[in-house]
Amino acid sequence: MRKLLHGLGYVAGTYAIGMLVFTAFRLILFAVYSAGDGVLDGVTAGQVAHAFAIGFRFDTVVSCYILALPLFAVLVNSFARRGGRAVMRATAVWVSMLYSVAFLLAAANIPYFLQFGKPINSSIWNWMGEPSFVIGMIVGERSFLVYLLLLVVVLAVFVLAVRLWYKFMGHKIASCELKNLTGGVKCAVYQWFVLALQPHSSVLPASVAAWPSRHR
Repeated sequence: MRKLLHGLGYVAGTYAIGMLVFTAFRLILFAVYSAGDGVLDGVTAGQVAHAFAIGFRFDTVVSCYILALPLFAVLVNSFARRGGRAVMRATAVWVSMLYSVAFLLAAANIPYFLQFGKPINSSIWNWMGEPSFVIGMIVGERSFLVYLLLLVVVLAVFVLAVRLWYKFMGHKIASCELKNLTGGVKCAVYQWFVLALQPHSSVLPASVAAWPSRHR
């Protein structure tokens, strides 16, 4: 049970880290966009809060897609005696890769919104046929380099945070697995010891048979 709770805590912590990064990108977009003259004229605080709530729900949906496989892996591994840290290591690589793609789009959405006045949508695929033009536009515009540098810093911090969280929770899961393993060995030794004392009995007394379950 503790192993399952630690695994769920790992997934929940990863979700929290990802949502913090998503929220940071939205705050940066809001700060940069609202710096323009007259942009927020007639916009109420309630409308701003509602927009952030919609963004939060959208980011949560993205996070759920990313964390669906890690959550399934944690649930399945909770029934195993070993392999907890290996599973968490694999899920850490998984979330780092997929969240990196999501953060790339979040960072690119800032200059895109400033340029076109709308979030990134499927229209970006129209530019995929001309990669040299896209690269030249990004490199040639100095303001885009700021967001590119921001992306690099955010990715480095995110990967480091996920790694530290994985190590912290992985240690807890490994401790649970060690306790389960040693507890199983102790139960087996106890049962063999009782059998050795009763060589003519092939069945353990009810009180002895119930002892391992009471002391796990």
